[in-house]
Amino acid sequence: MKVVHKHRVFNSVAREIISLSTPLPRQYRADGKRLFHELQNTGNIHQSNVQFELEEKIVIKLIRNLSCVAIMALLASCAAPGSPGVGVWDVSIVTPVGEQGGTWTINADGTGIMGSDQGDQAIEGIMFDGNSVAFNVDFDAGGQSLSLSFSGTVEGDSLDGEFDSDFGAIPVNGTRQ
Repeated sequence: MKVVHKHRVFNSVAREIISLSTPLPRQYRADGKRLFHELQNTGNIHQSNVQFELEEKIVIKLIRNLSCVAIMALLASCAAPGSPGVGVWDVSIVTPVGEQGGTWTINADGTGIMGSDQGDQAIEGIMFDGNSVAFNVDFDAGGQSLSLSFSGTVEGDSLDGEFDSDFGAIPVNGTRQ
């Protein structure tokens, strides 16, 4: 077995400890003190023992830190689940003048766009409650201001709901793109 001089081993141990990004736990400091006292008392120490103990401690610390990062990422992804209504939808609206197609983009921040052949209409104040989606929209319909309230539910990739208007309920069906 190779025996090395205490100064080379002590310098190697010091470099390893300094290279760690956070302080060593109490048990590792105690092991370091034990090694230091062994160096002081004997003048020699087996380098393979020091190297193995340091590598083991570094691996344990790395595993612990990676586990903490993985748990934090998991908690962050679970903490703010998105609404099932968020996404881009191909919709069909059955109006009193016939069926109209369009594309709705619903964002998690409560904004969106209702797109159709007649143009785009911005939506604000979209509310989510579980699988429910609701919003109010005002737009110009041939020179007349029209206010509509939408409420619907999402089941998987299907959106079903209706606009409430002065003309009665206007059914809406959609499929996620």
